[in-house]
Amino acid sequence: MVDGDRKRPGEGNGSGSESSRRPVLTERQRREAREARRRKRGSSESRRRTANPLVSGVRATGRELARAFGFLGGLLLAGLDALSPVWRSLGAVLQQVGRAVEWLLVLLGRTLSATGRALARTVEATDRVLTPARAVLLVAIGSAALLGWSQFIEYRAVEIGQPGYAEVLDVATAPRTDGRTPIDEHSFILLAAAVAALAGAVLAAGGRRSSAGLLVAAAGALAIAVALLIDLPAGTEASEVAAAYSGAEAVLLAGFWLELAAGVGLACCGLLIAFPPRARKGPAPTARRRRATVTAGGTG
Repeated sequence: MVDGDRKRPGEGNGSGSESSRRPVLTERQRREAREARRRKRGSSESRRRTANPLVSGVRATGRELARAFGFLGGLLLAGLDALSPVWRSLGAVLQQVGRAVEWLLVLLGRTLSATGRALARTVEATDRVLTPARAVLLVAIGSAALLGWSQFIEYRAVEIGQPGYAEVLDVATAPRTDGRTPIDEHSFILLAAAVAALAGAVLAAGGRRSSAGLLVAAAGALAIAVALLIDLPAGTEASEVAAAYSGAEAVLLAGFWLELAAGVGLACCGLLIAFPPRARKGPAPTARRRRATVTAGGTG
């Protein structure tokens, strides 16, 4: 048998088929491959030794930071994933709160709309019933009643030691004495004026507007004159009390101001009743129609 025809070990069976396909390296080739690997390893180690330490540190720090941030990002995602039920519950709660707020706003809008409509109907009904003339009569009646009531209220008094209470008026007031009502000064003059003004307002409501209005205005003018010419000088005079006490001062009280306000109201209402303002009246519908017809005919 020729040497070239001799079978090598492992040939002729199935287990040696894989090894037969690999290249067979000689001992010299293996030695050269080992030396090449040693040279490559040595060159990489030399490059590592000759590299800039700062650059190497920066690179190492970058790698560590990337690894750390990746770890923290994973933890954050895991935490958010774990809190997903809480977010869902919070979203449901916020949705319910939004619905409640929306319902309240709708209810408030409907309430305001209904209130506005009711107020408009009330004003419209009041405007039909309470005309300006009737409003003046009501004010006149109220002023007459106020004038009669003011005659029984103290209109002046004397405060003792008033300067000492200047800084504590919000807490305490000076003691008062010598209080008087308007009746104490001028008897029942303004009470009779109030009755006359009330009668004049009733007559004006019955149709006698001119004479009744003048009666109401005269009662108001009398009240103003008495308040300014009699009650005001007498109310600001301390008289004997000032001599008996130190720091005594006369003051005007609510009765005086109510009396004066009632007189002004009666005077104004009486003039409005006697001389009501006249509304400007436009031409009658027939006159307007006739004027429009004439204008159209002239134009044609």
